[in-house]
Amino acid sequence: MKQSGRPLAKPLAGTPCRTFSLRAFRIAARERVDDFERTSAKPLRATSIMLPLDPAPEKPASSPEKLRREKEFVLSKCRYFVDAQVWPIQELNPEGWLDNFEASELPFAVHLLNQFQYFSKRVTNALLEGALMEMSRHLVPVAASADTAGARWEDFLGSVIVTYPTGEKPRATDSGHTFARMARQILEFPESRILGPAAALEYLLTNGPRPVLFVDDFLGTGRQFVTTWHREYEFQGEQWSFETAQEAKPFSAYYLPLVAATQGMSALQQYCPKVQCLPAHALPDEYSALHPESFIWPSDAREAGQQMIQQASVRAGVPETNGQSDKDWQGFGKLGLCIAFEHGVPDATLPLFYWEENGWSPLVRRT
Repeated sequence: MKQSGRPLAKPLAGTPCRTFSLRAFRIAARERVDDFERTSAKPLRATSIMLPLDPAPEKPASSPEKLRREKEFVLSKCRYFVDAQVWPIQELNPEGWLDNFEASELPFAVHLLNQFQYFSKRVTNALLEGALMEMSRHLVPVAASADTAGARWEDFLGSVIVTYPTGEKPRATDSGHTFARMARQILEFPESRILGPAAALEYLLTNGPRPVLFVDDFLGTGRQFVTTWHREYEFQGEQWSFETAQEAKPFSAYYLPLVAATQGMSALQQYCPKVQCLPAHALPDEYSALHPESFIWPSDAREAGQQMIQQASVRAGVPETNGQSDKDWQGFGKLGLCIAFEHGVPDATLPLFYWEENGWSPLVRRT
């Protein structure tokens, strides 16, 4: 990424750091998006870099010949994505995954595969850069001059603390750790300002307010972020959370998930109203394969397709927990999504895509 010759405004004491030129940063992010768009089989939505759903999907094949043609079309599209490096080589197994299904289920499985959305490392990087670029529009008044806008943006970049949400029981595999590394490698924030939640909170309490930026790949039910925001840590004999710290010493807080479900965004509005959630792409409820008005299925095949998911899940041994487990056949929170990232699969995604028990071959492995 190109660097400007001017140092960051108000850098942390003792922190050597490079800077983003606002214009160069925008150009770099746009180049990544443009590069991906040139390799995609379909035009992409202007608001995202997700593979678009067919706005008017046809009913799954009803004859053997039509099924053969549709299956070959979907598999050829998968091969094209690999050839164009939109999907990584040998990471996904569409042929093996389709072999899991019985003849009566196969038309629906082919349709489900066609609607599956996968974010490679390359696309994920572009989304993260684009999300931060878009964030500048929320920080800088529209009427500001170029010099004022640039100075304010550089002041933010030079002072912000970058952290990430963790689960109710923080784990080393939480995706936030991956995005902390990306904040350093892709966005080029200095390592000294990329902190775990406890360290970020301690820094705020010790050194005074400054903006805090939470980064992550996916916002599903919102439980993970709400837990992180309200979790209490002991500091100098007192219990503090991000919420109580913000009340005592007001600071700006931002959350940049790459993809956010409506349910999670609503949870943040209710339980974390002073956090600005700015996802790269927001998913309406209808993106769930199990929603009564799901975009995934044509209306006349929706019920049968959803029954197929449940039937195949039972055969594969995926449990029923009413959405309380990340291994529930409906996905965590019953979100029933059809998405995955190269670095991992969200808990809200249908387990049928990554299940490996009882002889089931996964489409994508869950890392």
